Amino acid sequence: MSLESWFLARARVAAKRHKRAKLDDKMTFFQQFGSLLASGTPMLRALKIAAEQNQSLQLEQRMEEVGERVASGSPLHASIRESAGDLFPQHWVAMIATGEATGKLDEVLCDLNRQIREAAETRSKFIGAMIYPCVLVFVAVLVILVMLWFVVPTFGDMFKEMGAKLPEITVQSSMYRFASNLGLLLRSGVPMLETMDTIADVFLAQPPYRDAILHAKNRMAAGRALADGLEESGLFTSMMINAVRVGEESAQLGPVMEELAPYYRDKTQAFMSRVTKLAEPAIIMVMGGIISVVMLAIYIPMFEMAGKVN
Repeated sequence: MSLESWFLARARVAAKRHKRAKLDDKMTFFQQFGSLLASGTPMLRALKIAAEQNQSLQLEQRMEEVGERVASGSPLHASIRESAGDLFPQHWVAMIATGEATGKLDEVLCDLNRQIREAAETRSKFIGAMIYPCVLVFVAVLVILVMLWFVVPTFGDMFKEMGAKLPEITVQSSMYRFASNLGLLLRSGVPMLETMDTIADVFLAQPPYRDAILHAKNRMAAGRALADGLEESGLFTSMMINAVRVGEESAQLGPVMEELAPYYRDKTQAFMSRVTKLAEPAIIMVMGGIISVVMLAIYIPMFEMAGKVN
């Protein structure tokens, strides 16, 4: 039985279909689409099958529109940009364009799926690591609010502005995102300057890094080394700068970045684990301290009043 027949013979047996296109839906689509292409299935047929097998109604509808554009002669990456540009980041579309140009679309889709999966796993571990501390903070705040509301309403106005913003983990995760995207885009055959523009778009939510990457790109356009431009920003680690320099000098920048990315991914996960373990006892102590202060504020006046009555 061919791979195409295998897909067609099996009905959708996962969870109930939903409207929005989740990250899992996109990973599943790229995995099935790439597998079908690798098996020799024509692009339009593979696109249709992968879309129909997806759980997302939104993704299926957009891919049907993409298929219509491809059938009319438009390239796949241009069709995706026009019909589903809001569902996929720009660097994903750039990689698909490279896969079309090099005739290795199935391999590029496989690499893209792997990168998305690794990023999703890192994000999932971070969220999982932060659940327990967040629950502790929520319980502490809830206890305090309940006590203030039911026990000492007269002190309610003194505690309206309670809460703190947890620090955001950036230096290691940013290095991982830079290295993984740079290595993947270069291995896919994207030109260097275009690669830098694409990576800059990945850091839209982090303006300092985005500006640093664009600055390094401009320095490269003027004939300078990428490592020099990154070093001037002061945002990249010395290990990253040295690795980029070695990669440039040996003309192996892509492979070097792919070797370095797992190191920063593991560092990020280890850092999150350490922070979580350190935060748990600290949060418990803070909870105990706050509750103790509130209890003292309640009982000391009561004891003083009782003493005066006697």
